Amino acid sequence: MKRKLLIAVLFAVIASANAWAQTAPAPVSKEEKEIAKLQLKVLEDKDKLSKLYQEKEKQIAARDKKQTDALSAADKNAEMAKKLSNDSENKSKAKKAKKSAKKAESKAKSARKADSKVKKSEKKIRKLEKDIPRNEEKLRKLEARLSESQ
Repeated sequence: MKRKLLIAVLFAVIASANAWAQTAPAPVSKEEKEIAKLQLKVLEDKDKLSKLYQEKEKQIAARDKKQTDALSAADKNAEMAKKLSNDSENKSKAKKAKKSAKKAESKAKSARKADSKVKKSEKKIRKLEKDIPRNEEKLRKLEARLSESQ
């Protein structure tokens, strides 16, 4: 829905720019070019932000699942270690405990990576949330300056 709205707005801007350009082939000022660039940048950043929010939700769900898996693997490892401590000479129990330990380690690493991905997404979101208002403010100032000069 947001994508369709974004495309419609972009199409309207381009269509009006084309219509205006055909009726008045006056040279475009440096400020007008900068305004167009900033408008495009703001639209692209808002689209990126919405995609990042969606991606973050998926990553959070994956991270939570991996953390749960890691905790259950750690519990199983503790159980296997306890069984092995009762019968330390049993080779099959030793193998099972070793496999369990490796699996727990692997699941923990996977959970850490998933958490890292979520943190990176959050960092990108914070950056865009700072950049969008900053660019919108620049755009307002340029538009005000342009309207004053006309």
